[in-house]
Amino acid sequence: MLKTLPLALAALVGTAALAQAQDYTIRLGHAQSTTDVFHLGAEKFKEALEAATDGRVEVLVYPSSQLGNIRDMIEGLRIGTVQVVLDAPSRLATYTPLGDLFKTPYLFETREAGEAMWNSAGGAETIDAMAEASGIRVLSVAWRGARHITSSRKIETPEDLAGLKIRVPPTDLPVAMFEHLGASPTPMDFNEVYMALQQGIIDAQENPLGTSWTSNFQEVVEYLILTGHVKDFAGFMMGEDYFESLPEDIQQATIEAARTASAFIGDYVVAEEENFVEKFRNAGVTVIEPDQSAFAAKFDGFMETFNPELAAQIETMKKSAETN
Repeated sequence: MLKTLPLALAALVGTAALAQAQDYTIRLGHAQSTTDVFHLGAEKFKEALEAATDGRVEVLVYPSSQLGNIRDMIEGLRIGTVQVVLDAPSRLATYTPLGDLFKTPYLFETREAGEAMWNSAGGAETIDAMAEASGIRVLSVAWRGARHITSSRKIETPEDLAGLKIRVPPTDLPVAMFEHLGASPTPMDFNEVYMALQQGIIDAQENPLGTSWTSNFQEVVEYLILTGHVKDFAGFMMGEDYFESLPEDIQQATIEAARTASAFIGDYVVAEEENFVEKFRNAGVTVIEPDQSAFAAKFDGFMETFNPELAAQIETMKKSAETN
């Protein structure tokens, strides 16, 4: 005959069971709106990780810079106040020059080429080196599409960029890129960009089409210029100390959830890219398709001058991707 547990013991058993059922709470932050693919991807990550860990992990998603601006969130990964950030791994350039690899101009043409490079042995070694130098691990990379310029000024050739006040992410390579083209780059946090365009503080900004559209930049610019100057990847990033503190099975589940969500983001971007161009047109924005090769030609030898070590690392990663 089964004996009834004493109330106090039953309460302790219940509390222990609850604690075991939800051992880890992961706060995931990003800067985009709830209509952006970043948020859809973050929700996919939550769904995949919670399912794979049978409720031992709870993921709380905070969109629209609710956990602070991107710089604060990235630093939060290092000190443990945030567990995952979905954004550009180029943000890690604050801590290591290797982060700039994610913003290299005209590095490759397609999603497939970029994924092959980052998923190669050379790419994995680079990500490990970034984690060691920055204290932040890129769990997976997610195709965002090409970055294009939205502007209040008409731009058809590289020469038209002269003096253009363009917002860029606050890292060295985007600043150097646009200075190289004769523009006047303005580093700025993303959540400040709409108002800066509206008030004429800047003339332009550059981002993948989906981000520009869901941020409503079509309301405050006249032109979309399809320069495709960076083929962009986002990343699910986690503090290295926190990652190493997780049990091995949860580490693996976290990586797999990030890969699942990254594939979802990439597929969404590919499916919607042409639709976003039409949305800009329908909103009254003039779409300009310049000769991208003229822009690309301006960057011949640029990386070798900007950072010879990075240029050598790029060649190593390309060769590794070719042999995969």
